[in-house]
Amino acid sequence: LDDFFTHLRNSSYGKNQKPYSNSAIRAYLTTAKEFLRFLGFKIYNEDVKQVFKLPPKQGNSEPGLETNTIIRILRNSPPKLQVAILICCASGIRDGELVQLKVGDIDFNSNPVTVNLRAEIVKGKIHPRKTHLTTEAANALKDYLSRNKIDFTNHNHQEKYLFLTLPGERLDYYKKIIDELESKSKRNSGDQRKFMTAKTLYAHKITQLEN
Repeated sequence: LDDFFTHLRNSSYGKNQKPYSNSAIRAYLTTAKEFLRFLGFKIYNEDVKQVFKLPPKQGNSEPGLETNTIIRILRNSPPKLQVAILICCASGIRDGELVQLKVGDIDFNSNPVTVNLRAEIVKGKIHPRKTHLTTEAANALKDYLSRNKIDFTNHNHQEKYLFLTLPGERLDYYKKIIDELESKSKRNSGDQRKFMTAKTLYAHKITQLEN
């Protein structure tokens, strides 16, 4: 392993003869250790550390989005996505955590507004954690809930997801659209062909959900 490590540190690859990155070296060494263990060799991490020091992990140096860029994204996003972006920027939660947030996870009575991330949706799923929202993000979320007729003070609404649409809710939405289109087509015979096309599309979506 020591010779292999020295080889990786002193070698290069490709037409431009680039040196191996620290993450690549760590990956190659891990693979070599697992292969040797498969062959029956006893290799302990503590022994490896005493022989040579592994290269440090390289951090992500990619710059974050500038404020002007975020504002432009918000202006060109639908209302639901605007609220989601504001919440992520304000609280730092992950997208996987965002889509699983429920109304009851948000404490609107605290100052600032607190987001209680349940252990089952947090990365690692071990410990719950808390984060907070800015006034702008909290107000945007309240407006979003109001538009969708969700009352965060109503105990019966606490288990509703903020952004995730369940299959049953999507099914009701599609059926409602078909009813509205059918009613409109009856009032205007010229919309009959357009209605049949739309009905076929949404009927297909309904069939997918029901199956």
